[in-house]
Amino acid sequence: MKGAIIKNFGVFFEMTRPYNLFVPGAVGFCGAILAYGGFPPLNLLLMATLFPALLWAAGQLINDYLNYEEDLIGKPFLPLPSGRVSKQEVLLVSVTTFLIVVVITAYYSLMGAAFALIFIIGTTLYSGGFKKKGIYGNILFGAMVASCLIIGASISADKISELIYLVLIAIIVNHSSQNLVGTFKDLEVDAKTHASTVIQIKGIHISILYAFVISTLALIVSLTPWYFGYLKENYVLIPFCAYLFQMRALGLFYHSPSVNNGFEALKMYRTATIPLYLSFTAGLPGFSVVITGLSALVFMGFAELLQEMITEKPVKVNI
Repeated sequence: MKGAIIKNFGVFFEMTRPYNLFVPGAVGFCGAILAYGGFPPLNLLLMATLFPALLWAAGQLINDYLNYEEDLIGKPFLPLPSGRVSKQEVLLVSVTTFLIVVVITAYYSLMGAAFALIFIIGTTLYSGGFKKKGIYGNILFGAMVASCLIIGASISADKISELIYLVLIAIIVNHSSQNLVGTFKDLEVDAKTHASTVIQIKGIHISILYAFVISTLALIVSLTPWYFGYLKENYVLIPFCAYLFQMRALGLFYHSPSVNNGFEALKMYRTATIPLYLSFTAGLPGFSVVITGLSALVFMGFAELLQEMITEKPVKVNI
């Protein structure tokens, strides 16, 4: 099996949806800088960025493992249902990755290791069916993304400040909205599999309204670190720009609700997300929007490149 895993490395890399890994990486990066009050030592910054991404990659494998039967119907082209890899191989790679990350994180911070375990539990619950539980699944997903902030902060400084908690809440709220938007692309597959997502329960227009309200709340919460004096005002324009981009995505799907436009709306949300999360670093003393912008450009550039190279296909099914 070891030889087969090495041989299929490229397939496993594809299964991680590598374009998605830059968001948890950016969140861990942000947590490390906010907790340290600036750039921490390079080794800590790298671990704070890499480990959340690795956790997310393993979580994607668990998602495919637990949703094998569903993907046979809705996404038979994926590596696991198409037979390019086996379920045993997927489980072994994901569990091994989880263990490696938890053990090494514990060397830097027991708190970080504890949150890594919480992340593993959360992603298993989400993939095992909680993602079909409407808004509760969306919130769980947002909490999983936000936990990467705590992991990054713990590795960097092994402490959680009031600022970190405010940013944590902002990320939970914002990514809950993004996860809700992510269900738009699956509206036909979810109808076929009877998933209890918001768009299936409430319909298209109410789902868009939910996303609008949650995104607006995320904007307000994103400004609280400045309002309470934890960050300078340097960063406040970036959340507004991200919010406008999100509204454009919702408008696109509102005027033409299709599977393809669901994919496009999600891509637009993803594009807005990395600058939004990294914007908080611009509010630290000694930081500038230019430094934050360059950081966002690196994360976004690689994410967009991989998005074009490796991406899921829009799926239509006969209902």
